[in-house]
Amino acid sequence: DIYNKHKVNLEANINGATKRRSHGADTGYMGYIKKDVQRLMAFLCYWNTRLLIVIDDLDRCEEKHVVEVLQAVILLLNDCPVTCFLAIDSRIVINILDAYMETFCPKRNVSGREYLNKII
Repeated sequence: DIYNKHKVNLEANINGATKRRSHGADTGYMGYIKKDVQRLMAFLCYWNTRLLIVIDDLDRCEEKHVVEVLQAVILLLNDCPVTCFLAIDSRIVINILDAYMETFCPKRNVSGREYLNKII
């Protein structure tokens, strides 16, 4: 019957997921980083303190790395006791973000300046 068929598939999926050593293969490198950040955040919350991260010379990186770093800042450090200081030439970063948004997100109609302002 259909109930038993789906029940077996669900049990197999749950068993397979729980027997894996690491979910890093499913989430990639960011999955590993996210776990490390979660441990760090637990430590910061326990000691009721904040962490300062300084990102310098981002404007001198390859364009794809600029976007990747900013996306990582948004994804990993959202709602965390962290202050992120960006020591950048905003004109260069905004131009990189403008090109990225035109290429990969043309329907969103968001400028590089607006994207950067949401971060800072």
